[in-house]
Amino acid sequence: MIYSKAFSKKSFNIDVADRGTCMQALLRKDETYVLVNESSQNMLDRY
Repeated sequence: MIYSKAFSKKSFNIDVADRGTCMQALLRKDETYVLVNESSQNMLDRY
């Protein structure tokens, strides 16, 4: 599970500022996302 939904608002289970854009890109299946750090690369590889 990537996010929870409460009161019509999505909240990522991993709520780290540096990972937010990467998590959103994964949910949208955005293939144009540009990696910004090593942590994002790791998440993308594991996904």
